[in-house]
Amino acid sequence: MYTMSGNALNIPTGRELRQMTREQRKNTVQQQMDREVRLNRRNDMMTQASSDVASEISSMTRRNITTRTGRKATSYF
Repeated sequence: MYTMSGNALNIPTGRELRQMTREQRKNTVQQQMDREVRLNRRNDMMTQASSDVASEISSMTRRNITTRTGRKATSYF
């Protein structure tokens, strides 16, 4: 009669190896999709911030344009 040693029980079978490979591939694809979503969100936030700053600068510039009478247009905000 043949008995298996303790270490032989820890060797994964072909089926288990294929399953681990599928799970690893699935996790990798999910991580790539998550990274892409985060990158797009970060780029959108940077674009929005740049647009907000540009419009604020433009608004400040328009407030400081001198009028025809030579006075500066003032804003109380």
